[in-house]
Amino acid sequence: MSEIDSSAFREIYDVYWHKVYKYASRILADSELAQDVVQQVFVSLWERRAHLDLNNVEAYLIRAIKFACLATLRKQQKQRSLDEKDYLWSASSHATDEYSLGKDLARHLNKILATLSKDEEYIFRMRFEDGLDNRTIAANLMLSEKTIRNKLCTTLGFVRRKLKSYGLKD
Repeated sequence: MSEIDSSAFREIYDVYWHKVYKYASRILADSELAQDVVQQVFVSLWERRAHLDLNNVEAYLIRAIKFACLATLRKQQKQRSLDEKDYLWSASSHATDEYSLGKDLARHLNKILATLSKDEEYIFRMRFEDGLDNRTIAANLMLSEKTIRNKLCTTLGFVRRKLKSYGLKD
């Protein structure tokens, strides 16, 4: 990779751009954002070419796009979450009580999630903390959408039963 000049890099770009763009578009469901992510990955590849020893450029690009898309989705979700929290704090006259209840619920939920397998916990957090839909989670983990739906259904049932035992869920 370190010996690639700009014309060889341009050829790599031309060969793989559309494929990784389609992959990013599926994950992000936003064509402009997907273009930005793909561009960032190619810029990073160019800048790091001297330090990379790649046997399979396509596999590297797909993996890099996947992680860049996940990072973008997490960043968006955190921003939405912060915006929602700001709104809730300003809209509620009982913000302190609500915050205390939320912390109590979060503490119990984290205890429950710690008892799950790593896969179940990861899928649960991607769905409910990162706000990803089942299709996106399935694409990211390279599993079927039905598998994700089944795992979430089982996990949600378990979480509900545990929360009910704490007296936190009807």
